[in-house]
Amino acid sequence: MESEGDFSGKWVLRGKQAREVIQYVQEEYGCELEFLWQDENAVWRNPTNRKWFGVILKVKGERLGLKTDEDVAALDLRFEKGMAREFVAARGGSGILLGYHMNKDNWITVVLDYGVATEEILGLIDQSYRTVAEGR
Repeated sequence: MESEGDFSGKWVLRGKQAREVIQYVQEEYGCELEFLWQDENAVWRNPTNRKWFGVILKVKGERLGLKTDEDVAALDLRFEKGMAREFVAARGGSGILLGYHMNKDNWITVVLDYGVATEEILGLIDQSYRTVAEGR
């Protein structure tokens, strides 16, 4: 398992928003990415209960329903139980989707560098962290 250090070799972490969210999580929560698999994907865990509150993934855009077959950086975030579908529906396909490869009732996916403001993403990270910390 790889953690801390130079992520420059990881494609998924090269985008502007990926770098911004990584720095934010390190500064705000003291959490480092953990590369659990031999690929581009990584997780953040709550330091107390060790549950994931964020996952950064390299995904083909078409697998997310986007109109591209290019790789995109996707950020999966925990959401309050049963509220993800309503939240995503209200957004109307604006780069925030139901959780990719996760429970679609409890996770959302934010496509990084795809039009969602960084400040909004940071707020969603905060919400995800609190949700996991509170065991919701």
